[in-house]
Amino acid sequence: MADQNRVIDRIEHHANEILANCPDEWQTLSFGQIGNHLAIDVKLVCHALSDGNQNGRGVRVTPADRVLLERFRS
Repeated sequence: MADQNRVIDRIEHHANEILANCPDEWQTLSFGQIGNHLAIDVKLVCHALSDGNQNGRGVRVTPADRVLLERFRS
C-alpha cells in the first residue's frame, strides 16, 4: 500500500506540474500521456485522477489555483 501511495503522489505531482506550466484556464489532463511520461500503467493514473472517465480529465485553473500551483512551475 505504501508503494501505491508513492506512485499516486508521483502522479498527482506530475499532474500539478502540467497544470502549473500551462497558462490556459481550461486544460485537459491526458491519463495516457501522464502514464507514458512516468512509465506507469494508465489504469493506475485513471484511478488516481479520475471520477470515472478513462481517457482524461478537464480542469479549470482559476487565478486562486494559480497561486497554489506556483510551487509546481518549472
